[in-house]
This record gives sequence, C-alpha cells and structure tokens, in this order.
Amino acid sequence: MAVSNPTKKTLSRAMADRNAAAEITAAIDANTTANTGDDTDILTNAAGIATNVDNIATNVTDIATGVTNHSNHAAGVDSNATHTVGAVTTKTGLTVAETGDGAMHKTVFTLAGVAMTSTDATTNGAQTTQQLYTFPEGHILILGAHAVFATGGIVATTGGGTGYSDTADLGIGVGTVAANAAVGLDGTEEDICTEMDVNLSSKASDAEAAVAQSTAAAHDGSGTAIKAILNTSTLDDADHGGTADTLTVTGTITIVWTTLGDDA
Repeated sequence: MAVSNPTKKTLSRAMADRNAAAEITAAIDANTTANTGDDTDILTNAAGIATNVDNIATNVTDIATGVTNHSNHAAGVDSNATHTVGAVTTKTGLTVAETGDGAMHKTVFTLAGVAMTSTDATTNGAQTTQQLYTFPEGHILILGAHAVFATGGIVATTGGGTGYSDTADLGIGVGTVAANAAVGLDGTEEDICTEMDVNLSSKASDAEAAVAQSTAAAHDGSGTAIKAILNTSTLDDADHGGTADTLTVTGTITIVWTTLGDDA
C-alpha cells in the first residue's frame, strides 16, 4: 500500500525529533560527566587553599615569634635568663640604649645637657655626682667601658669664681661610688671609666675628653647592687668658690658587661 506524502512527512519529523532527543540526551550526559570532574577539581582546589591558609597562619606565628625575639635581644632582654638588664636613673637629658641578651650586655648612655650641682668642699675642691644606672643584683663583670665628651660638652653655668672659675680644671670619670670631698677622683670613684682631665675656657670645656677602659673588672653586687655613677672633682681648690654651681654635661658613656651570678 502506498504511503501518502503527508504521512511520510509526519514520519520524517518523528524520526528527526527522536534523533534530536537522542543528541540532547547525549549532550546532557556529557555535560553531567564534565561537571562531575569540575566539581572534583573545585573540591581539590578548596582543600589545597585551606592547607595554604593554615601554612600562612603558621608562618605568621613564626614571624611574630621572631620579631619578639629580635626586639628582646635589641633591648638586651632574654626571656630565658634572669637579671638581664639594670635600671637607668630618671634624669632630664639622660637616655639609655640596651643591646645584647641574657648573657652579654652593652649599655650606652647618652647625656644631653645633664645638670649636675656642685658641692664646695672648702679646701678639698668641689665635686658633682650623678647616678646613671643600677646593675642587676649579683656579681657584675665589666668587660670594658668608653666615655667621650666633645669640645664644649661640659659647661659651668655660673662661673666667675663664685662657683666654678671660668678656667677651672676638673676631672670627670665613672665609678661605682659617689665622689668624696677630695681634690680629683680616685679608686672606686673612677673604677668604670678612669678620670679624664677637663679644662674650662670661658666656662666651657676647651677640648674633647675621652677614655677607653679595656681591663675587665669584677664587682660584687650580690648583697647590694652596684651602680654606675658619673663623678667630677676640681683639680685644685682655687677652681671653685664657695657657692654651688651647675655643670651641664653632654656626651656618651658605653659599658660592656655581664652578670656572673648572684649569691642569693
């Protein structure tokens, strides 16, 4: 029996629709398979990112620890050691920088116009004294020290002979005890930085004064902590009158030291 043209057209359309449906189904299946792979990759990447974030957090913690340790060492502090640094005296114009660790220290004092009031000792000249530092309690080994005062760094405020003479000669040094009423410095008055001679001209020092002390010396501060004290004394009684005067001191003092231990 012959098939009419309308029927053939209908069958052709049906076949075409079936083929199209099969192609769509295949495309959906392929897309589903591809998406499944993408999802797996996304999950893998997410896990990798999480691991990286954890690693970054660990690195940040390590960096923070390193910064803390560096800051401690820059300040002369070691959290694993006791008696690490001393105490600087509060005084206008006096600052200190500490470097080192719990074993070895470098303490640098900067004096910027530190005022020191003189005391006339009648026939024994005139003295000034200023405590700079108190070391930790214990046996302190001072490995070396240095002091420098530039030209014009030491100035008599009043001068004129009522206090200091405008041309006074005096000694300046750093010791573990305050200057006594005696002309010049001696012994423990200068046992950190030995006495330097300073000559005033028009009330101001006329040359640089400096000293480097490289001989190590042990000091017993196990009962009472030792101190670093800046001392001055005139070299002749005529260098100072009977009225108190003020020396202003500008310079740098460096002490390298360690704590050997404490008896307590």
